[in-house]
Amino acid sequence: MDSSTTPFFRDEELREEDVLGLELQAWGLFTLIDLADQFVGAERVDEAIRPWGIDLRKLVKKRAWVTFDFAERVMDKLVQITGPELIARAGAASVSPRYLGPIYPLVRTFGNTASTFERILGSSPRYNKARDISLVWESEQRGRVRVALKPEIGPPKTRYFCEFAGAQLEAIPVLFGLPHARVIQTRCACDGNDACEFDIEWFPGKKRMPLWPVPIAFGTAGVALANALGGGVPIAAALGTACAVASLASAVVFRQQQELSSRLEDIDEHRSALSRSVRENELRFAEIVEAKSEVEDRVEERTRELGVATKQLQQTLDELQAMDQAKSDFFANVSHELRTPLTLIVSPLESLQRGSLSNDGRRIALETIENNARRLLRLINQLLDLAKVDARQATVSLSAVDLSQFVRD
Repeated sequence: MDSSTTPFFRDEELREEDVLGLELQAWGLFTLIDLADQFVGAERVDEAIRPWGIDLRKLVKKRAWVTFDFAERVMDKLVQITGPELIARAGAASVSPRYLGPIYPLVRTFGNTASTFERILGSSPRYNKARDISLVWESEQRGRVRVALKPEIGPPKTRYFCEFAGAQLEAIPVLFGLPHARVIQTRCACDGNDACEFDIEWFPGKKRMPLWPVPIAFGTAGVALANALGGGVPIAAALGTACAVASLASAVVFRQQQELSSRLEDIDEHRSALSRSVRENELRFAEIVEAKSEVEDRVEERTRELGVATKQLQQTLDELQAMDQAKSDFFANVSHELRTPLTLIVSPLESLQRGSLSNDGRRIALETIENNARRLLRLINQLLDLAKVDARQATVSLSAVDLSQFVRD
């Protein structure tokens, strides 16, 4: 499949809803980004993605879930700066020991080609919720892979995912030392179909030649050589046997060297995968330690803020209690001030009602009632003025007074 380096997407700052979404796990882009780093360098990759205003590597490292559209945008940008061969190479590399990590030894030890096809495609819902992927075997080494669209997500804008998936399917038999699978895409969603379909066929490889023809051939040659030299039957038999044993030993040694070399390659691949896993675990541990330290700092900061807030709250509470006490004292004083003139009004009234006062007594009683009534009225007016001041509705009337007389009064 040929890819064009003409960009499908414009460079623009992306919104959060354009990037994050429960469709594809960003970790699936790791192989593409890692190969692009090898091709053109990490600085070039970061510079190309900078206009989006996001940290792509952080999304991948945290295994964030992104939209299908964003994943296509990443693939399109990486193809622009590296070339169209990146997609197929990344698809093939995604099932190599380097990127399978610690899973690779398990696959080689307990799996086979057919089961690996089934496991990789069967596990797709764990990292790809944008498509429904299924595998139907037509024979022991032939099958059909169907990648169905989900209506709420829509068709792809590029063929990059098809190229990636095709190269990945082709490379699975290579894990077991077999030739690449033959993969033919029969349908594509980019052509208006409801699904992409791939026909796959893998080949079990050549059988090893048995060892027994080698010693027989060399033994026969030894017998023929002895007869030609006239050595007789015993010499011919001995020479034939020696040739057969020597050839058999050489064949066994050669076969064992091949197997040993193959096993050494497997061990080296296992070691590389385990080393990569150790490095990733070390990075993950460092991230956990850093996150733990950050959480502890935040907890300490929140504790300090809580202490300050508690002090402020206690101070406010003390002020409210003081205000409440002042309010209680104020009402007690007001009640006392109001009760005094009222008492001096009620007592003369009771004396007047009994009619036990003389004319001078009645006059004094009425004057007392009037004076205390005016005093009561003045107190009430002062309370109303205080209420106006509290409500910021009071007006000030300025007048000149005799200060000494005011103090005496």
